[in-house]
Amino acid sequence: MCDKNTNVNYIVREMKLSDCREVHEILESVGFPTHKHQSEVIMNIDPNGQYVAQDIDTGKLLGYLCGVSVTEDLAYFGSYSVRPEYQGQGIGKALWAKTIEHLGDRNLGLLSHKQNTFEFYRDVRNFRYISDRCVIVMAGPLTPNPQLINNIDGISLVTIDEHNVRDVIEYDKHVSGLDRSVLIESLYKIPENINLLAIDDHGHVVGYCFIHETNMRLYSVEPLEIQEIWESVGFPTHKHQPEVIMNIDPNAQYVAQDIDTGKLLGYLFGVNVAEDLAYLGSYSVRPEYQGQGIGKALWAKTIEHLGDRNLGLVSSEQNTFEFYRDVRNFRYISDRRVIVMAGPLTPNPQLIDNIDGISLVTIDGHNVRDVIEYDKHVSGLDRSVLIEFFYKIPETKPEINVQVLGQ
Repeated sequence: MCDKNTNVNYIVREMKLSDCREVHEILESVGFPTHKHQSEVIMNIDPNGQYVAQDIDTGKLLGYLCGVSVTEDLAYFGSYSVRPEYQGQGIGKALWAKTIEHLGDRNLGLLSHKQNTFEFYRDVRNFRYISDRCVIVMAGPLTPNPQLINNIDGISLVTIDEHNVRDVIEYDKHVSGLDRSVLIESLYKIPENINLLAIDDHGHVVGYCFIHETNMRLYSVEPLEIQEIWESVGFPTHKHQPEVIMNIDPNAQYVAQDIDTGKLLGYLFGVNVAEDLAYLGSYSVRPEYQGQGIGKALWAKTIEHLGDRNLGLVSSEQNTFEFYRDVRNFRYISDRRVIVMAGPLTPNPQLIDNIDGISLVTIDGHNVRDVIEYDKHVSGLDRSVLIEFFYKIPETKPEINVQVLGQ
């Protein structure tokens, strides 16, 4: 450990491959998510694009910053980190100066995932906010769902390999305007990654992605601020709701975002369940931003996505019930309801013991197809994606893994 008041003698130098383990320690010390092979990939793209601050006396690495020259006029910054116990000694400024020297007069881009760092780069470093760019991050276990693509006629998903990687590179050049061949060549060879290529019936590339795990068990799909919006209006929701919805309808969730700060102000989802049926939910705007038309804008965008389907929703409060009935002209269906239990969950196996011939078992990989077929029979809908996702959520207690999915 180091006393923050004790100055340390350090140098700033280019990162070596042998520094990778300690650089990961620095990133983890400040809670910075990074890919396991990030440093090696960056070295392939720009061998001189990573810098570390090193204690002259002990050899310990104290800070890290990468600045990658992507093209002659474009560069990218990332992973700006100094160990907490060494912050406040000018190490970050020294790393910044060295990296800027390497990048020259190129245009610089970066991604900020926290409000305070966003404001720092905007207000102190004079970066301009580009509102239509974002990174999608998924937290929790990775459960790829091939059924997502089966709803698009003529599109197939295949693995990126040595036979098609050149097609991916050419497609990427076309859509990005950049030659990112070194990056793509590096990423698809990492065995832990999931690398997917979308092709049409003629074999043409129409999209691709790399899914890789970070050091913080995150995967580089929903904005984490959405949970904050729900909590701000007292809206009860499932922990994994956005991930579930993205599996059912990838384009079903909309947010309102402040152009100047990047802060999310409101949220609404509208899920296409069938060709003639959709479901609305979690209509929320932060209290301090209500009354500015944000909710109406979210509603309009979501309705546009849903088209002319019949819409259903559940209202948990009398005032929202009256709003949807009287203002939005929804019809009340009296024999449908949601049962909500308050308080600690204390399963009672004796509840079922009074019904002769009935047993409770855990939903698992051996019987989930039976559950799906039963649900199709009683609901008239194919909710297989929903059921497949729910039963795999680890927090769901296996001894009570019973989903009540009302008609």
